[in-house]
Amino acid sequence: MSDPSTGSGQATGPALLNRLLAERAEAHRRYNEALTELDKAIQSAPDLPRPPAAYDETLLPRINDTWEILPKTAPPRPDEWARVFEKQMAFNAAVVEHLNRNVAAHRDAHLALERALPALRGGFDALERFESLLVQFLQTITPLSDTHYREINDAIAQLRSVTDVAQRTAMLTKRELDRRSAPQAPQAPQAPQAPQAPQAPQAPQAPQAPAAKGPYSICYALSVSDDPSGAYYRYEFLRPLFPDYPRPAIWPDGYYVPSSTGDEVIEKHACVVERSAMLAGRPAREQCFVINDVNFLNNADLDGMQLPPRGAPNVMMAAGGTQLKKVFEDNAILTWKIFTNWSDASQSRLDGPERISVAPYHYLCDGQLTNCVPQPGVERRLDAQGDKIMARLVYRRIGNQQSIVGVHSVNSTAGGGGVRWYEFRIDGASNVKLFQQGTYAPEAPQAPKAPQAPSFRWMASPAMDKAGNIGIGYSYGDATNFAGQRFAARRAGDPPGQLTTRESILVQGEAAQTSTMRWQDYTQAAVDPSDDCTIWYVGDYVKKDASSYSSRIGAFRIPGCTP
Repeated sequence: MSDPSTGSGQATGPALLNRLLAERAEAHRRYNEALTELDKAIQSAPDLPRPPAAYDETLLPRINDTWEILPKTAPPRPDEWARVFEKQMAFNAAVVEHLNRNVAAHRDAHLALERALPALRGGFDALERFESLLVQFLQTITPLSDTHYREINDAIAQLRSVTDVAQRTAMLTKRELDRRSAPQAPQAPQAPQAPQAPQAPQAPQAPQAPAAKGPYSICYALSVSDDPSGAYYRYEFLRPLFPDYPRPAIWPDGYYVPSSTGDEVIEKHACVVERSAMLAGRPAREQCFVINDVNFLNNADLDGMQLPPRGAPNVMMAAGGTQLKKVFEDNAILTWKIFTNWSDASQSRLDGPERISVAPYHYLCDGQLTNCVPQPGVERRLDAQGDKIMARLVYRRIGNQQSIVGVHSVNSTAGGGGVRWYEFRIDGASNVKLFQQGTYAPEAPQAPKAPQAPSFRWMASPAMDKAGNIGIGYSYGDATNFAGQRFAARRAGDPPGQLTTRESILVQGEAAQTSTMRWQDYTQAAVDPSDDCTIWYVGDYVKKDASSYSSRIGAFRIPGCTP
C-alpha cells in the first residue's frame, strides 16, 4: 500500500503500522505453533531389550572327548555294523566341528550386544534430557518474549499517536499555506454563531454485507444441549477486514454482533446472523451494514423472560464524538434501529442515527490507548477505553416497560474518572427516549486542607434485574489504590439519576500492572436466569508479586428483587 501524499510505493504511516502488526501477529502464531509441535514431539526412550545370556560352553570339552564311539584299538566289527558306526562317527564329527566353528562367533555377538545396548540406552536418555531441557528453556523464554511483545504493543500505540499528530499537523499546515496563498478579501465582522440544531435522522440504509471473502473470519459455536462440555454447532462467516472487538447480543430474530475493523479505520460493521437456523444446526445466513465515521457500536442484549414486542427492531447505540478526529466530547448518544427480514433481505433496513440529547461529557482521558489511570509507586498508567459504550447494552422488558441501560467512562469534575450511566425507555412506536442518567464519581471525604487524589471508576458493565433495579460493576483505582473491582446499584423506586446503595468492593488490587497500559478491554455483568435477580460480575486485578492479572467473580442481589 502506498501513501498518496508521498507518491512513493513504500508503505508509510498507518499502512506501515498495519504491515508491522500483521508481520508480528504471523511471527507470534508461528512461534506458538512451533512450541506446541515441540511439546508433542517429546517421547520417552524406547524399551530396548537386555543383552542375551552368555553362550554356554560347559559341554564343549565333554563333546570333544566322547564323540569317538569306537576306540582306535577296538577289534574289527562285521561289515554292516562298521558302516553304521562310521556314519555315526561322521555325524558326530560334523556336530562337534560346527559347534567349535560357531562358538567364537556367538561369543563375539554377545560381547557386542553387551557393549552396544548400554550405549544406545544412554544415547536415548541423553536425547530425552535434551528435549526436556529445550522445552524448559522455551517455557522460560516465553514470558520474556511476551514482555517484549507487550512493549512492542506500547511502542506501536505511541507511534500511532505520533503518526496521528504528524498527519494532522501536515493537514493543518497545508490548509494554512493554501489560505495564505489565496487572495484575501476584506472580512466583514462575524455575527455570533447560532446553536447547532440536532442532526436529522438519515434515510434508512439497506444491508451491505462486507465482501464474502477472507482472510479473516468471525466464528460462532452454539451448544447442542445444556451440557457445556458436549457437542456444538459451529459456524464461520468470512471477512475481508479483521472483525476486531466483537460485542455479541441476543435478540429474538438473531445474534447481533457489531465489530470494528482496526484502530486506524473509522469503519464499523453491524451484522446479524440467523439465530433460529443456528439453534437447529441448519445452514445460516448473515446480514451486515457498513457504517462509517462512528464510534464502537453496541446492540441491545436481551435479559429476562419477557420478549420484546413481536417485530420490534434491535436498538444499537454509540457514544458521540470521534477520537481519531480529535473530537473527545459530545452531548448526545447516537441510536440506530435494525429491522431484520429473513424472508426478504432486501426489506431489512437500518434507521438512524438519531441523536438523543444527554448531559455533556468528555471521554475519560480522551479515549482509548491513553495512559490514564494512575497506580501507586509506578509511572505506568492504565488505559481507560473512554471513547466507547461498554458491554453490555442491556434490554429489559417489565410488563409494558421497555428499558435499555448503557454505560461509558467520562472525565469527572474532580479530575478523575466516573461511570456515566443511562436508562432509556422505548415506547409502543419503538421510539427511544432518555428516562434518567447519572455520573457515578463519589470522592472519599478528606481532612481539611488535605490534598485530594482524584479517584477513577471506569470500564463498567451494567445489568437490570426483573424488578427494574440497576447494578453496575466497574474497575476502581487511583494514586493510592491498586486497580480492583467494585459494584454499585440503585432500586427501581430510588430518586432518578442516583446509584443509592453503598459502594461494594469485590476485590482490592494488590499490585501495579507494569507490563502494558491495556487494562482488561472490558468487564461483564449478567443476570442469573435461574432467579432473574442475582447479578454476576467478573473483572480483573493483579495479586501481590504476580506476573500477570487474575480474575474475580462476584454475585450481588439488590434489595427489592424476590427470586
